[in-house]
Amino acid sequence: MKVFETEIDLVSALSRLDWIIIFLTFGATWLAALYGARRHRDLPSEGKNAIVMGRRLTLPLFVATLVATWYGGIFGVTEIAFTQGIFNFVTQGLFWYLAYVVFAIYLAPKLRSSGASTLPELVEQRFGPKAQKLASYVNVVNVFPVAYVLSLGILVRMITGLDMPIAMLLGIVFILAYNAVGGFAAVVYSDFIQAIIMCISVGLVIFFSVTEVGGFTHLKESLPPHFFTINGGDSWSMTFVWGFIAFATLVDPTFYQRCFAATDIKVARNGILISTVIWCVFDLCTTFGGMYAASVIPQAAPREAYMIYALQVLPDGFRGFFVGGIFATILSTIDSFSYVAVNTLSHDMKFSRFFKLKHKWARQFLFSLLVLLASYFIAQYYDGSFKKIWKSMGSFAAGSLLVPIVGVMLFNRPVSEKRFVAAGIASILAILGFRTLQAQLGLFKDIDSLYVAMLVSLIGCYLLPEAIFRKRIST
Repeated sequence: MKVFETEIDLVSALSRLDWIIIFLTFGATWLAALYGARRHRDLPSEGKNAIVMGRRLTLPLFVATLVATWYGGIFGVTEIAFTQGIFNFVTQGLFWYLAYVVFAIYLAPKLRSSGASTLPELVEQRFGPKAQKLASYVNVVNVFPVAYVLSLGILVRMITGLDMPIAMLLGIVFILAYNAVGGFAAVVYSDFIQAIIMCISVGLVIFFSVTEVGGFTHLKESLPPHFFTINGGDSWSMTFVWGFIAFATLVDPTFYQRCFAATDIKVARNGILISTVIWCVFDLCTTFGGMYAASVIPQAAPREAYMIYALQVLPDGFRGFFVGGIFATILSTIDSFSYVAVNTLSHDMKFSRFFKLKHKWARQFLFSLLVLLASYFIAQYYDGSFKKIWKSMGSFAAGSLLVPIVGVMLFNRPVSEKRFVAAGIASILAILGFRTLQAQLGLFKDIDSLYVAMLVSLIGCYLLPEAIFRKRIST
């Protein structure tokens, strides 16, 4: 077996052929975005039809944009696989597939027939305008592309050698230029190309790993036993927290927006189910790719190990396709999340009224800049930890919105607007308060704040007597 290095200079590792292929993948993405924007130029530049692409999202485009939206944190999932093995597939895969199937079968048909264009709009239909405001604030935070700005920063740092904060800011500049094409149609068509590139890329790593390094027997013999356990050495309590975070998919605005944009209910339902199969294959590839990296370069930096390993196991030409695939994976998620975040700010939260800009592109640029800078500072706050970012950001949406929305949409258990708002605010405060107790006093360290938040939400929505909520509650 060949000797693998624990550190590698990405630029020198790439041949001229690799660079040509990288630029070709970028060119294909740009051309797809331009094609999408021009093909649907009859759509208005603003309003509901623009947000959901005139509800013209066909099955192939629906699957491609949904698949491409979810893997910008590839350095995060491969880091978990590098340190904990199949625990990554359980917590970042299996839990989510269950949520996707529930969404496809029980939620998607109701969403597409609602006539809404965004999740906050749907909340307003079901609960009221004050509930819509709370949902807007929670969801705009939920779709800040924090982990994905971090991922792009890691990639830029590996290419340039710059310090991580500078690399992230340089990545933000690149994203702003990349998003200049604008519009949901441009996002969808570029996602179509990016989904193909990213899926082939991770598949190539596994193919060459098996041929160059060895099969499953090699992994079993070279990795510690906890790599092959469900909880990966974590407590069961912490393991199941990921399950609740996965079910935050049921209140994820990017999922809702895709379903609202589908041509019909059948496209939304079947598209999610097909996407789930693709996600399963992708997750198997990234999980075993991270495990292969751990088996041959265990001393490498966990966040970068997968990239370092892949650049050494792949032959000339394929390395360029892989790097292009990593860029595609990250960019497709950032542009999708940024698009939804910007529309939440401008359409649902009505922030456009504070910025009297003459041109739509200027307002779009300003909101994109605000979203990306917020993501940058949040990533800095969490010390660049993917697990902290995903658990913390996902907890607010799951803790405050999951119980009432699932209760109404799946179980037909109505919740009054006052209960929705009060329980949502109480859940957010419960998360903040409980984390303060854990950090400052060292109390209840074995209990995740999400459990507390969901209990508060359940009590507020369904268990407390209605008389408590008769007083006016404002947001």
